Amino acid sequence: MSEGSATMTEREALARRFFEDGFTQGRLDAMDEVMSDDFVSHDPQVPTEARGPAAAREVISTYRGAFPDVRMHIDDVVEQRDRVVIRWTLRGTAQGESGPVPVTFALSWVLESAVP
Repeated sequence: MSEGSATMTEREALARRFFEDGFTQGRLDAMDEVMSDDFVSHDPQVPTEARGPAAAREVISTYRGAFPDVRMHIDDVVEQRDRVVIRWTLRGTAQGESGPVPVTFALSWVLESAVP
């Protein structure tokens, strides 16, 4: 993916695919198509030294392991210049572990965040 070649519409589509293909559908192979090699995850639940698509796959695998029925809903998309910000809601039933915080009972989670 070349940053200079993507239009704003293409950037939004790539950002949406991270959530929809990756989290909701579990298509980890899609991360090779949508993530740049310099992607760095800053998720404290999934501390990783990995970069690029491998880091994205690790984050998604961790959350899908903890919330097998995870669904990501994109609430808002804001595009400015070369940036896309997404406000999202994660819904899922906790059944595994998510990083350093163990899941000790079944619980439905709703997490919201904005990702620049």
